[in-house]
Amino acid sequence: MNSEGIDFKKIAAYLQGKLKANEKKATEKEIAQNPVLKTLIEMSLDWKSELADKNWQQAGKSVHALLSKQLDEIKAAEKNTQWMRGITTFDSKLLPIPEGVRPATVDTRRIKIQLGNSQLDISLYPVSTGSYELIGQLIDWNSVDIHTIVLKGSNQSLSADTNQFQLFQFPRVSAGHYSMKVKLGRKIIAVIDLDL
Repeated sequence: MNSEGIDFKKIAAYLQGKLKANEKKATEKEIAQNPVLKTLIEMSLDWKSELADKNWQQAGKSVHALLSKQLDEIKAAEKNTQWMRGITTFDSKLLPIPEGVRPATVDTRRIKIQLGNSQLDISLYPVSTGSYELIGQLIDWNSVDIHTIVLKGSNQSLSADTNQFQLFQFPRVSAGHYSMKVKLGRKIIAVIDLDL
């Protein structure tokens, strides 16, 4: 994968349908030739479909922020091929949840992370000022084995096992930066960077 030279402003304009015909054609050619860019576009189209049309036109800065985050995560994945690296495909902190979808708790946050051909869905619920209940599920995971999820931050290290439905829970996680590892036995399968 080659992530060098990706122009996020142009990609955001492409996703918003704001490019002129000749720019659109050139961008589509560039997408077809660059696997990283193609992956970004496919993921972006997934979360674009989650936004209401009126919200999509107003999401310019948010779109740019998410695309930048995805590029950083793809660059990290390029550097380490020992395990899968998570790539954020949706984060309600960056993108608005369509009207009528938001849960009753206003500060609830949803995050979707791509892990190869699988996905990790995370829901964060405020427990107190600066801490959350984190509930996650591995989606389309080929294994029915129990996985261990290790969440490590500068002030906190937690561990939980998935159940038969690949669900896991951390009742109280302080706000901060974390590295989440998905393990099968002692083997690390995937690594995800999370900012809570």
